[in-house]
Order: sequence, then structure tokens, then C-alpha cells
Amino acid sequence: MAAVVRHRVNIPQQDVGEPDAYWRAAALLELLVLLGPLPARNAYFAYGEAVAHLRVSR
Repeated sequence: MAAVVRHRVNIPQQDVGEPDAYWRAAALLELLVLLGPLPARNAYFAYGEAVAHLRVSR
């Protein structure tokens, strides 16, 4: 749930718009790497999830 809510954060910018799929995938990647849900290979898991998110978002 945190990965879903995280991309809704309002970051101060001059050009504020809806976050695109790449922004959300980057937030998901960072969240999974930092949280480390698996005992090992969290970066590979996070990368796979970010790529899968981009494929589904098309």
C-alpha cells in the first residue's frame, strides 16, 4: 500500500502535474530497495517489479 500511496505525494515544483508511469516506477523501485522485503537480492526484485509496472501501465 505504501508503494501505491507514495507516488501521490505533492512535490513542490513549478510545473505540477499528474505523475507519469516512469515517476511511479522510480518511486516503487526506491521503496523496494530501501525497505528490503526479501532476505537477499532486493535490487533485482525491485528492478523486476519496476519493469513490470511500466509494462502494465502502457
